[in-house]
Amino acid sequence: QKLQTDLYNGLYVPPTLRVRRGDRIELELRNRIDMQSNLHYHGTNVSPLGDSDNVFLHLFPTEDFLYRIDIDEQHPQGLFYYHPHLYGLTQEQIAGGMSG
Repeated sequence: QKLQTDLYNGLYVPPTLRVRRGDRIELELRNRIDMQSNLHYHGTNVSPLGDSDNVFLHLFPTEDFLYRIDIDEQHPQGLFYYHPHLYGLTQEQIAGGMSG
């Protein structure tokens, strides 16, 4: 049997992002799938605006975008989840392996 899936960095298990309070995540998403995509940092207390956790950004195929997410000095500890967050495409992309 054959499995076809979308991946982050060609890895079946996506990268774990390890950050500390006061850190900044700078993560470039290179959309190389045949549909729009983006990223959402689920459960984090970060800005939803601009180049941070903005679920209204739509990256078209072949488009790149540099996310800059500032982690507050008072951010609670925890395990958080990142995934695509486009209306109508979220489930398909997560089921295809695009989450971490």
